[in-house]
Amino acid sequence: MPCVLKTAPTLEPVTIEEVKAFLRISGTEDDALVGALITAARVRLEFETRRSFLTTVWTLYLDEWPDADEGSAIKFPNPPLISIGSTAVTYYNASNALTTLAAANYVTSTAIEPGTITLAYGCSWPELYDRPLPIVIEFSAGYGATVASVPELLKTAIKQLVGLWYENREAAGEKALSPIPMCVDSIVSQYRVFEF
Repeated sequence: MPCVLKTAPTLEPVTIEEVKAFLRISGTEDDALVGALITAARVRLEFETRRSFLTTVWTLYLDEWPDADEGSAIKFPNPPLISIGSTAVTYYNASNALTTLAAANYVTSTAIEPGTITLAYGCSWPELYDRPLPIVIEFSAGYGATVASVPELLKTAIKQLVGLWYENREAAGEKALSPIPMCVDSIVSQYRVFEF
């Protein structure tokens, strides 16, 4: 199931000043580098955990509705799921016309991971046109829109990874570096999503 980033977060989970304090860096000459490393570390750790840290908007594409025998739920990647708009579930109907599935036809569950939508009582999934990826769903995911909403352990992992990259800027060198050091991986393993 392809999932495409539509809107990236507008800020990072940690500030340049926080990382500089963590790494005991003084001065401002490396601020641009530290900022770039923060973004790179967040993206890498989101990939490793399969999560969104801050509010992010995604577009999910599906080939078919879920099988009723498997609980008939659509599961959303990049948890935690924040919301699905009332006009965000669209599909190509039997006539190949892009149609919005009425929000009254499904129930959104954000309190579980992964977040899901399931059919409302007495409803059924509509017929689809035979075409690639006829279902398109826009959703938002992440811990929230503010830095305070991101778990402190994930912020620490970002700082540690930035520190490693800041001290070892060469792509290759005498010392072999693991892609994710053990101190960071021990944090990441607590948040890693295995559902998808």
